[in-house]
Amino acid sequence: MDKALRLLELCKEKSLSKNAKVMDAKVRFRKELSDYSYYIPPNLESVKKVDEKLRKNVDNLILNCQILRFVQRNDFHAVTVLETKLLELLRQDINCIEIETIKDVIQLYLSHEYKKGMTLVIRLGTIFQQKNEFSRFDAISKLILSPTTFEVSSNPNLQESAYRTLQKCLANAENIISQISLQRDVICALWEADSAHKIVNLIEHMELKASSGNPTYLETISQAVIRSYLNSLLCLNRLDRFFIVATEILQQSQGYDFSSVVKELMQVVGFEKLKMLLNDGLYSSHAITSAAKKGTSFKGSIADSDVQDFINGAGDSIVVVLNILFFCGHIPEYATTTFQTAVETIQLNCSFCFTRLGKSEQGAEQGVKFAGDIIRRLGRAKPRDSDDKESTLQTKAKQIKTMLIQFLDKHE
Repeated sequence: MDKALRLLELCKEKSLSKNAKVMDAKVRFRKELSDYSYYIPPNLESVKKVDEKLRKNVDNLILNCQILRFVQRNDFHAVTVLETKLLELLRQDINCIEIETIKDVIQLYLSHEYKKGMTLVIRLGTIFQQKNEFSRFDAISKLILSPTTFEVSSNPNLQESAYRTLQKCLANAENIISQISLQRDVICALWEADSAHKIVNLIEHMELKASSGNPTYLETISQAVIRSYLNSLLCLNRLDRFFIVATEILQQSQGYDFSSVVKELMQVVGFEKLKMLLNDGLYSSHAITSAAKKGTSFKGSIADSDVQDFINGAGDSIVVVLNILFFCGHIPEYATTTFQTAVETIQLNCSFCFTRLGKSEQGAEQGVKFAGDIIRRLGRAKPRDSDDKESTLQTKAKQIKTMLIQFLDKHE
């Protein structure tokens, strides 16, 4: 690279500074001429005037070589010094720096300061957009956003369709720049305190510049961003939201490699956390569960503290189960039995406790607070398509919601 730069410098006119020693300059020039001018034909005519286009090409080559030399030396500081000049030159001539050179610079940035590197990518993308050359930015977009949700390794029939879909996404400049900005903020949030809350807020409060109207997590093509969002929901124990989002992503990514990642996360992590939540909450009050199952044949006594324990501990479990049943388009087969047992337990225990609580004014107040809190935390039901059959579990979930509303209507 150093030799290439010296050779290119010989192609440019030189002028001596006032302080330069003439003899030293002549000696240096003779040496460079000797090093680089062998095999030149003796009758070669000298070029009297260098074409302006050729001069510009030489300047661009020198700039590219200078940048690459710094990259090869891993000289991050030297490259950052050139950043302003690099961006200004690209604004003047979008072709002055090779895309591969720009990619090398970006990778050097990312390996040293991720946030600064991603900010540079966003600035570069804006310049390419303004120059109506955003298609040339594809290679950089893929570098940053890969692996994408459109990766396909085991389904040849889907590969061509996946490629076309990805290219269509990459062509939307505003959308891609906003996705790169989102990835920068999400990944940087991973290194901060309270990262899970910050990532969830970023995803749920940002609207990508896409025309489909889908939520951000369905428009995002970066696997890293979606994995970070799903993991954050799990960290916050927002299991209902996790299963709803994961199910929607699965419906959209069937056949793609990413669907296997989401399925594994749901079954290995999400489902296990759900069972722990049910055991610690819904099933923790053994006395209530035992009495509710026996119903009118129950002859023992239930302390008020047992009812209170159920109210205090079961609310989160009930909200999670009902929201999943209302809003998940599909319940995995491995989870069906768990949900059936949970729904039956909720029905029996709530019915038993509401009967008990409704017998006193104080109990009714406790019941109203319990039922009201659950209703407020349930999502708004989406209109069901005429051909979308309601499952048995969904029917039971609606019955539980009706029971809660009826108790509120009676005692509020």
